[in-house]
Amino acid sequence: MKRGAAGLPPFLTDMKPSLVLIGFMGAGKTSVANRLAKLYDYSAVDLDTLIEEASGMSIEAIFAAFGEVGFRELERQQLAQLDLREGRVLSTGGGVVTQERNWPLLQRCGTVVYLRASLTTLLQRIGSGRGRPLALKGEEHLVELLESRLPKYENADIVIDTDGRTPDEVAREIMRMMEQRKR
Repeated sequence: MKRGAAGLPPFLTDMKPSLVLIGFMGAGKTSVANRLAKLYDYSAVDLDTLIEEASGMSIEAIFAAFGEVGFRELERQQLAQLDLREGRVLSTGGGVVTQERNWPLLQRCGTVVYLRASLTTLLQRIGSGRGRPLALKGEEHLVELLESRLPKYENADIVIDTDGRTPDEVAREIMRMMEQRKR
């Protein structure tokens, strides 16, 4: 692929410097971020990993010790400290949109992309909920969470459906839509 300024594909050189992936747990944010990183010579940054590294605790341990409120504060702190340069893609946790004060931080990081999936797809991908503290509360709770977050997710700059698509296909669709936005 031909590269423009800063090693980016030409259609990205005057766009926001990075991409931010949002969506419900199981939407494929981390997988798609990793594919974008490989396909387009980006760096992938995972917000949950940054939280774990900064706190020295797993996400599950943070939830157990501080609850969701404590986790959301750590999440906001890490988001506020991010320095995303050109050619990076950030995968976020599914609840990052629940705090209104996170939106300016997400938008500062780059073009916000909502990875949308149906409830059926999300439940299949989440499975037993291992490693996802909020998933352990059961399917009814997941449905309520999803319904409460949907309007927030829809505020993204770009919306991509992920049902029946591989992370590679989703990554390529994101880049196609970025190119269309450029025109």
